[in-house]
Amino acid sequence: FLIHDDIDFPLGKCAVKNGGSARGHNGVRSAVACMQSDRMPRLRFGIGRPGSRSLVRDYVLEDFDEEEVPLLEATIKSCIELLMIRFSTFIPRQGVGRTKANQKDDEIILLQKPTEPDKPNL
Repeated sequence: FLIHDDIDFPLGKCAVKNGGSARGHNGVRSAVACMQSDRMPRLRFGIGRPGSRSLVRDYVLEDFDEEEVPLLEATIKSCIELLMIRFSTFIPRQGVGRTKANQKDDEIILLQKPTEPDKPNL
């Protein structure tokens, strides 16, 4: 699995995707070049998009705002659970990981702000 941030998803959203282009993400581009293939399962983790394209470079390197931390923590927890399910049901198929539970490419989780720090709303 390649796990990476994605500015096209808002914070609180993640998706499992099998393969595809780097979509301008330098880290994904580097992984694709290293693996010599774009066919790899990925967990795309939303961080939101800044208001202007010229702000993207600095935005992706900034710390999260204090008010975003509860949602960030809940999202990380849910993404870990999703990955654990994926790893426990992994079926190799033509070089790309698939699961019994999900034969489609995308599986999306959208979280709202949690009502309690330890219990995210799914």
